[in-house]
Amino acid sequence: MRPLSQHLLYFLLPLISLALACASPNIPNPYRAPTLIPLIKPTNTVVPTLTPAPPTVTPSTQINPRVDLHANTTTIKVGDTVPVIAQAVDLGLPIFYIRVKDGAGDFQEMAQITYDNKTRNVKDVSKILEFVSGSGGLTQATIVFRGRAAGTASIQINATGEIHYGYPGPATFGGGSSPTITIQVNP
Repeated sequence: MRPLSQHLLYFLLPLISLALACASPNIPNPYRAPTLIPLIKPTNTVVPTLTPAPPTVTPSTQINPRVDLHANTTTIKVGDTVPVIAQAVDLGLPIFYIRVKDGAGDFQEMAQITYDNKTRNVKDVSKILEFVSGSGGLTQATIVFRGRAAGTASIQINATGEIHYGYPGPATFGGGSSPTITIQVNP
């Protein structure tokens, strides 16, 4: 039986030979990359300089995502219509959620209107106001209501969308809501 050192020598000797052959510049070696000799020597070398990264963009104004509401009138008769305009502020690509409550009841979602002019999830949740139509755009939605019975109904519109903190700059997803508009429907 051979001693352990002799086993190690038989094992390490080929590895050492290979390492020396690869490292020696005078011995031809098929495993070593060839040495390239430049044919033309450069006379002027241009060293590129790196431009520092621009500072992080910080908004110069306060971001306040919300929905502003406007109605030409807040008093109508049964059968009359009233358009309500919802303007998204500091929200990109908004989805508007129309919420209505009769009298002192709870707000319930009546419909959704998207920035690409799609009306979704229309529900009959009010005995005072009827959802007639809705159209959406990149910054606003127009909702038309019809008075169906005498009483008061409150409208609130929430919106979700992109909130940008400067251009170019970071963005996040969030939302905001509108103040409440009360519509009085007379007989």
